[in-house]
Amino acid sequence: MPEEVIEETIEAYADAAAFAKFCGFGLVTIHAGHGWLLSQFLDPGVNDRDDRWGGSLENRCRFLLAIVDRIKEKCGSGFPVDVRISGATGYEGGYGIDEGVKIAMQLDGKVDLIHVSAASTSGPRSSPSRIRACSCPTAST
Repeated sequence: MPEEVIEETIEAYADAAAFAKFCGFGLVTIHAGHGWLLSQFLDPGVNDRDDRWGGSLENRCRFLLAIVDRIKEKCGSGFPVDVRISGATGYEGGYGIDEGVKIAMQLDGKVDLIHVSAASTSGPRSSPSRIRACSCPTAST
């Protein structure tokens, strides 16, 4: 995906959110899980880019965070944004729950809801049934 298409896509997400707000919707959900476009950037098993959109966790989160930032710029901080992520991809080479938590931490304070489920359709032989149940610590507020 060329960088100019990434930039156009960021703007398209923001335009879609602004249109949803204009139409009276109360929030938008950005789907960044299960092998869809944004999860492909988050997933080290799929994202083999060597530019600012790949490699480190920070770089792999850049696309999603840029979309969130642009939506907030266009719609205002009072318009809620929900992001759905995979807590783990469910296949070897993808990311596990520890990195899923780190992705959520990148979103913390930038979005209003973080919706976590599991698995990815982009990895080899991945499916939700391959995810093992885990015990995650609860956040204290």
